[in-house]
Amino acid sequence: VGLKVAQNFQSFVPADVNGSFGHPWACKRKCARFAAGHCAFGDRCGYCHLTHTGGSTLDKRQRSMMSALTEAQQVDLLKWSLQERASTQGAFFQQVVDEFITVVEQHFRLAGDWSSGHHHQAWRSMEKALRKLDFSAPLCMLVSKSQYSPELLAAEERLRGQLHLLDEEL
Repeated sequence: VGLKVAQNFQSFVPADVNGSFGHPWACKRKCARFAAGHCAFGDRCGYCHLTHTGGSTLDKRQRSMMSALTEAQQVDLLKWSLQERASTQGAFFQQVVDEFITVVEQHFRLAGDWSSGHHHQAWRSMEKALRKLDFSAPLCMLVSKSQYSPELLAAEERLRGQLHLLDEEL
């Protein structure tokens, strides 16, 4: 399945990318207006109009804990979250996420074993909070943390496209 999806992705260019593209794994966060029943943007909306099972954001206490971490720790934590989820979804999914993580590491100039050495209470609390979020939440947080760098935006769109096609194949 993965090879076929990767081959299809080479020529895949979505005509009208909206926030629901890549759902459920890599879509944009859920649309608050749509949930309230009145999104005027319809198919042009930049947020997802499909059902989400997890949360899409951290609460105030969790955001405060996250901001108390260094940038490197925040990036490590978000990468860990993506890698943990990808590891349960099969080889192709893992490969797609690994390609995105490589771009993240290049952007933030990070590399190495980021999963060890972070065992203090704040780190464990953040791991627990991130496990409750949709897969797309840490993805969006990493892109935001990069100040929407063109490289990370392009990598995010590639990831969204590949996961969208993978979902269609299944």
